[in-house]
Amino acid sequence: MMDSIVGAALGAGVAAGVLAIVLGSLPAPLPPARTRRLRIPRRRERIRLLIAAGAGISLWLFTGWVVAVVLAPLAVLGLPYLVGGEKEARQAIERLEAWRSGSASSPRA
Repeated sequence: MMDSIVGAALGAGVAAGVLAIVLGSLPAPLPPARTRRLRIPRRRERIRLLIAAGAGISLWLFTGWVVAVVLAPLAVLGLPYLVGGEKEARQAIERLEAWRSGSASSPRA
């Protein structure tokens, strides 16, 4: 009887030691991320969002493809950034050149 109690106590001690080693080797939890406030879209962005939603819904109604509700707005919102990046690229190069020459304190100026 006494041997089984001692064995159970030793087993519990070993299990507690293994648990302590495993928990001690885990990385510390990261601090909570700062929450960002949602900004209200500007008029041009609201119009673009309405056109994108209308395109998705109308494609769904005409074709019956439910996935068009997701894909059409992604295309309407994403294609101008993918294909029409010449203006943005030129502005980014100008900002970098201004930053390099020292006339601006940061590349976002």
